[in-house]
Amino acid sequence: MTDFVDSRQIVSSFLAARLDPNADALDLMDEAFVFESPLMQVTDRDVYLRNHRGFQVVVKRTRLISELYGPDEATLLYELETDMPAVVQKTAEHFRIANGRIASILVIFDSAPWRPIFEHGQSDS
Repeated sequence: MTDFVDSRQIVSSFLAARLDPNADALDLMDEAFVFESPLMQVTDRDVYLRNHRGFQVVVKRTRLISELYGPDEATLLYELETDMPAVVQKTAEHFRIANGRIASILVIFDSAPWRPIFEHGQSDS
């Protein structure tokens, strides 16, 4: 089990690595990694990183509101401002940690503004 300080360090390292295409974020992710949001569930670490890095193109800024750490978990609450849709959205991101790596991420947000974009993209494929 990790303690509060370890949880914060693990999550901080992962947050930096998942934004940097030159960093090896996979080393910070558990083999059985799972991502879940109101719009999708992803169990492939490479797909998750590709999707996350692609999404960052529409992010104008994030403003951290709160961060909470516990043994083997962390929760970040922030405002996410994007160009598409043009919205500032409160978002919670919960991380589970196993064996010193990110095992899962659960993101909670109001998906209503995003549904038309995702549904349109899915119908075109």
